Amino acid sequence: MIKCIIFDIGGVLILSSSRVSTSPSLSAFKELAKNEGIRPADIVNYVRNNDLKLLNGKMTEYEFFNMIKSKFNLKETPRQLLDIFISHYRRLSKLNS
Repeated sequence: MIKCIIFDIGGVLILSSSRVSTSPSLSAFKELAKNEGIRPADIVNYVRNNDLKLLNGKMTEYEFFNMIKSKFNLKETPRQLLDIFISHYRRLSKLNS
């Protein structure tokens, strides 16, 4: 028996109800790539090819960002990458402002 249905419209509970590889989300990765001297297209394509694993629950946020860290030899920790992603997403989407 279903006791509760939750609708998340506008990113209140979850930052993005669609793929991580949406336009506002990708801009965070593009900015990170530029700061790290990586071709933005490389990181964008990598995220697009792997974000469904995160969204389908086949990996944790930590594993997702650790995978990106390892692939591109980034100095930030997976937690720092997640924080960068969240702060950039909030800035662009003006969540909770």
